Amino acid sequence: LVGVGDMGLFSRYGTTIFSVGLLYKHFRQIVMGYSNSIQENARLLKHEVEYMEKKNEQLRKAKEEAEEARKNAMAANESKGRFLARMSHEIRTPINAVLGMDTMILRETKDMKIKEYALDIQNAGQNLLALINDILDFSKIESGKLEIIEVDYDLSSMIHDISNMVSSKAAAKNLELSIKVDETLPSRLLGDDVRIRQVLINLLNNAVKYTNEGRVSLSATGRIRDNTAYVHFDVEDTGIGIKEEDIHKLFEEFERIEEKRNRNIEGTGLGINIVAQLLALMNSKLEVESEYGKGSCFSFTIKQQIIDAQPVGNLEERIRQQSKEYSYMAAFTAPKADILVVDDNSTNLKVFVGLLKATKVNVDMAGGGFECLEMVKSKHYDLIFLDHMMPDLDGVETLKQMKLMEDYPCKNTPVIALTANAISGAREMYLSEGFDAFLSKPINPEKLEKIILEFLPGEMLVFSNDMYADLIEQGNENANSDTYKSTDEEEMPEVDGIDWSYGLLHLPDKELLTETVMDFYKLIDKEADLLEEFYKGIRIQDNTLTQENFNATIDEEQLRQYRIKVHSMKSSANLIGAITLGGVARLLENAAKSGDMDVLDRMTPVFLNEWRDYKDKLKAFAPAHDKQKVDDYSVILAYLEMLRLAMEELDIDEMDKNMEVLAQYDYPPEIQKNMDQLEEMVVNMDSDGAVELIKTLMDQINKTEE
Repeated sequence: LVGVGDMGLFSRYGTTIFSVGLLYKHFRQIVMGYSNSIQENARLLKHEVEYMEKKNEQLRKAKEEAEEARKNAMAANESKGRFLARMSHEIRTPINAVLGMDTMILRETKDMKIKEYALDIQNAGQNLLALINDILDFSKIESGKLEIIEVDYDLSSMIHDISNMVSSKAAAKNLELSIKVDETLPSRLLGDDVRIRQVLINLLNNAVKYTNEGRVSLSATGRIRDNTAYVHFDVEDTGIGIKEEDIHKLFEEFERIEEKRNRNIEGTGLGINIVAQLLALMNSKLEVESEYGKGSCFSFTIKQQIIDAQPVGNLEERIRQQSKEYSYMAAFTAPKADILVVDDNSTNLKVFVGLLKATKVNVDMAGGGFECLEMVKSKHYDLIFLDHMMPDLDGVETLKQMKLMEDYPCKNTPVIALTANAISGAREMYLSEGFDAFLSKPINPEKLEKIILEFLPGEMLVFSNDMYADLIEQGNENANSDTYKSTDEEEMPEVDGIDWSYGLLHLPDKELLTETVMDFYKLIDKEADLLEEFYKGIRIQDNTLTQENFNATIDEEQLRQYRIKVHSMKSSANLIGAITLGGVARLLENAAKSGDMDVLDRMTPVFLNEWRDYKDKLKAFAPAHDKQKVDDYSVILAYLEMLRLAMEELDIDEMDKNMEVLAQYDYPPEIQKNMDQLEEMVVNMDSDGAVELIKTLMDQINKTEE
């Protein structure tokens, strides 16, 4: 149909059309390819987003699990801390009792052999107490830090203590224990004797454990260069020995050599590892030599500064001489020193004053935080002892308010925290609150004297050597044995629930203990009544609710007063040796602190019954009931006036003496009622209340005479 002439045109345009078709087809393929690519990318992107969301969810869950694990770990650490603190307290208590009883033996015995034994117990007990206090110190365990604390120490005493602590174990296995000390070594050195003891006792105990026959020996030799002693210790045994390939295992934690062979030998495998760490801290190293089946030798060298170059000499003779020279007396006197003690427990105040009687320190007393704040405004004190838990203003808050005061006489006076809660970390807590030091209750007499020596200005102190010299110059030949020790050897009456030895641990003699028990007896009913009143006031009853929805809210202030009162009762009970009673009080104190009403409801009636039972148990300490008839009221008025002056001056001896006389008389009912109240005020050292009541009594007596 197309003409020949048209062929050229078709040829020209047909090719073009064909090319356009091809281009379109190619373009369409490209577009379709892009479309498919976009869809694929979208699909991949969606998949990536879903994957990331899943990952984020996993991370969130992992974070939650990690946080939960962290909380659980912290709770476990806190639980471990509480356990260690509690165990530390429980272990220290019987050791303190043993040391207290031993102190009384040292003070009162005249038999040199018994005194020597007692001194061994004292030295070993102090060492054991120091080790336990350190091992159970939670903060050091958690931080992994073991401090090296250098002090002056007697080399012969340290080695003798170590010998005593190991000798019984060696004797039980019929082993010979040999102690050899180079007599030319210096007698007194500067170093951490507690850590050296720990190392040597560990090595010796291991030697005894792994030796079935023969001997165990400790030797101390050394060399001196300038003012430094290089003391070398060897611990040898004739025991089972160690294979050469096993020696390195000694230094690994929880690793025991030949477990099957030694399965009957007790131990955790920590000992040598700890020894190595302690020696490293003291810039020393443990050396081990052993022959399998024949025995071992452990040795190390310690660099120590010389304090006293006098040769140590014969070890046993030196110990006997120390026993012979031991006698008790106050470490110092300070008649020009003024000390303020703040405590809401009157018994604690009296005991504090009694403990310092021999030091001649002037002691003023405050019954609470507000009274303390008033007293420090008007008088300078060289030292302040401040109880923590008090009803009106606790010790921490009292100290804070003192530090906020602009200008007052006690601006720079050291303040010591007093507390019955001697748990791990307590010292750090009190120091962080601004206290200068910490002293636990019941108060240990030696620690009290030591802390006063640390903080009183040196010019105020008169030391024991001067006191001895003065007494000897006056012709007192027994100055160093009889002057300051108790001579009252009368036995305390047996009382169910009271351990007198525990009471004597914190009170220096039976006379002060007896006075303290009498004060406790006089306040039994009053203390119980107050606690019962606080207990009944804890719940605020809401009677508008139905029986089904009955609700009882807690009066937080009454609960706080309950806790403070039972804390005070705990302290009083522990002070006289009523340990079980004090333990129940501690349980109630902890329950009040945590708001555990179930425990308070169950145990408060039991505690009050037990507390009031001591009224019968302590009848032997009750004041005499045979009253004298008053023939001349002018005598009563005179004693009341003397009592008033004693109360104003807080002269405890005069207060007690005058009240004791006044309590011997039989008065008309109204006067007797006020006289009984006055006696309570004297026991509580309520100076202001007593002065007012004395005026009332004097008016009553004057009207009676008319």
